[in-house]
Amino acid sequence: MEPPAGAPLRWWNAAVPVLVVVFTVLFGLYFSGLAALPPGDYSLRDVIGEANSFHVLLWASLLGSVAAILLTVIQRILTLQETMDAWLSGIRSMVLAMVILVLAWSLGRVTEFLGTAQFISSALEGSLPVEFLPVLVFAAAAGISFATGTSWGTMAILLPLVIPLGASLTVAHDLALDGHYTILLGVTSSVLAGSIFGDHCSPISDTSVMSSMASACDHMDHVRTQLPYALVVAAVGMAVGDIPTAYGLSPWVSLAIGVVILWLALRFFGRRTSGLDTPLLTPREAQAEAHGAV
Repeated sequence: MEPPAGAPLRWWNAAVPVLVVVFTVLFGLYFSGLAALPPGDYSLRDVIGEANSFHVLLWASLLGSVAAILLTVIQRILTLQETMDAWLSGIRSMVLAMVILVLAWSLGRVTEFLGTAQFISSALEGSLPVEFLPVLVFAAAAGISFATGTSWGTMAILLPLVIPLGASLTVAHDLALDGHYTILLGVTSSVLAGSIFGDHCSPISDTSVMSSMASACDHMDHVRTQLPYALVVAAVGMAVGDIPTAYGLSPWVSLAIGVVILWLALRFFGRRTSGLDTPLLTPREAQAEAHGAV
C-alpha cells in the first residue's frame, strides 16, 4: 500500500505509534506485575516476572493502532474510512503468518510430546572426547532448534544436561586444572549459539515467519537466502573456533582467523547485488518525483 499522492511524508507518523507500543509495554509490564503482587517491597525483576505479558502486548498493540489512526485522520492524510480499510488490510496480510505460527507451535508441541529433543540429547551423552564436546553440542543444539523452531526450548533442554556432562568429562580426562573453565564455557556458549543458529535457519521458527511477513517476502525465499550466510559462519566458527580453542588456542587468535576467513569468503564468493549503482531517493526527493509524474 502506497501513500496517496501529495501526502506529507513525516517521520513522526511512523515513530510515534512505535514509541507508544514500546512505552506501553514497559509501563504495562511494571504495573501489571505490581498489581499481581501483594503489598511489599520488590525488585524490578520480581515485578516484571509477575506481569501478564499477553494482556500488556494486547493493550500495547491496540494503543499503537489507535495512535496511528489518529495521526492519519487528524492530518487529513486519509479519511477515517480509508484509514480503517488500510488497518484491516494490514490485519489480513498477517493471516498467513498467524496460520504458519499456529502450525509451527503445533509441530513443536508434537515433537515435545514425542520426546524428540530429549532423544537427540541422550544419544550424544554416550562416549564423547572432551575436546570435541563444544562442537558436538553446537551441532546438537542447532539440529534440535532447527527441528523444533524454538531457541528457548532448546536451551532449557540442553543446558541442564551438557553442563554436568562437560564437567564430568573434564574431570575424567584430567583437565580440571587447566581446561575446566574453557570446556564449560565452550559448552555453554555452544548451546546458546547453536540454539540461535537453528532458530534463525528454521522455516518453522516464529522469528523467521515474522521476518518474512514483515518484509513482504516469500517465506521460503527468505529461508533459502539467509541459509548460506548462517551456514558459512557456523562452519567457520566450528572449524577455527570450537575445536582449536578446546585444544588450547587463544580465543583472540581464533577470532582473528575467523574474521580473515569470512572476509576471504565474501571477497571471492560474494557477488554484487544488481541495482546498487542506482542512487536511492530521499523521502523528499521521492515526493517531488511523484508530484512531477502527476
